[in-house]
Amino acid sequence: NLNNKRVINKQMILMNSTSGNVKWTAQLNAFPILDGISIQSIQDDEKDYLVLKGDKDLYTLNAESGEVFWHKNFNKSFQLCSWGKNTLHIEDRKIDLWDPIGKQKNWSYLLDSKNADLAISTAIEQSNENTNNQSLAIVGSEGGSLRVLNEDAGWFNLGIERWSANVGAATKRVWAHNGRVFCLTGQDSLFTFDLISG
Repeated sequence: NLNNKRVINKQMILMNSTSGNVKWTAQLNAFPILDGISIQSIQDDEKDYLVLKGDKDLYTLNAESGEVFWHKNFNKSFQLCSWGKNTLHIEDRKIDLWDPIGKQKNWSYLLDSKNADLAISTAIEQSNENTNNQSLAIVGSEGGSLRVLNEDAGWFNLGIERWSANVGAATKRVWAHNGRVFCLTGQDSLFTFDLISG
């Protein structure tokens, strides 16, 4: 190396757990460190994929061959969260939903203030015709807003926000249990809402 810098070879290896034979190796030199990387397995109609998230990078690998299917590099380190087959990218007030198989951003949403906490939950909505499972993101902000977002935003992304409420103080922790949303604020107030309707 001409600059006399230390170069570390970072790679992902898929091995057979019984024989120890290496099936494939993928170079991942975009990651500054390998600590804190999360791996998610996603299956679509035709192929199996591995999605790697960490620091400023989002990778999609073909699980069979190890080939890099898609790579997205962001300007800043961020918070990434799996949401079904998609990935949430959270940076301050902005939330983006990325499709690592479709190689695209599905939608963007801007909060009133910086994100304070996030939880993902599956809601079961029953109607006379059928039962519909919906994946929802519960997002609290430093400005005291609590929002529940739909993964599937519908036509022209008009249905991103399912409902919102003002809880009067920065949200410290949000979670869902048995169809209810719970929100603990910085003033130690606890709010609860119906997950579907708010």
